[in-house]
Amino acid sequence: MTIPYKQKIKFIVTPLLLCTGLLLLALHYASLFLAYADKPSKSDAIVVFMSINYNDRLREAYRLVADGYADYLIIPIYRKIVKVDVINPRMPTFSAEETMKARAIEKMYPGYYENTHIEILEAKKVMDEFRWKSMILVSSPDHMRRIRLMAMQEFGENGKYKFFMVPACEEQSSSKRWYPKTWQLRIAAMEYIKMAWFMIYVKF
Repeated sequence: MTIPYKQKIKFIVTPLLLCTGLLLLALHYASLFLAYADKPSKSDAIVVFMSINYNDRLREAYRLVADGYADYLIIPIYRKIVKVDVINPRMPTFSAEETMKARAIEKMYPGYYENTHIEILEAKKVMDEFRWKSMILVSSPDHMRRIRLMAMQEFGENGKYKFFMVPACEEQSSSKRWYPKTWQLRIAAMEYIKMAWFMIYVKF
């Protein structure tokens, strides 16, 4: 029996449209999944992760300080603790010597360690040194799920630490668009690759 031409087209187009729709939904919700956030709570310190968007994250941290959530900032890769003066706030700067120190800290860890993981481990050292037990973690919106995954691994032991995830609200997120731009798709893809890599090497 010969299948009519229109029916052949239907058999081809319908699955193609269905697959395209499922792909768009997957891309949309994959980005939404990355943008995790908690309601902030009073904490011992605010941990700020480094990046090219560092100033956006700092401004978010300073807003949290101004709202009374913490008095201290931890910039872990520099092993720097900043007591914030709400009356006369000054953004911390880093000297060439401190930058060299940060590079030396990174070299203390295996080369396959993800940079964010190193920052969390350094933040944990500071928390233990000062016997602090609660912190707010501030980074880009699309990094929050990965940071939470790492924080659960390093800070989730027996409820010893409390941590709250607060994204820098001024930064753009790939989760805010139904059709993400190319750079947003690239960021989302890299986040999932980094999460997968972390889950692999942390087991060994």
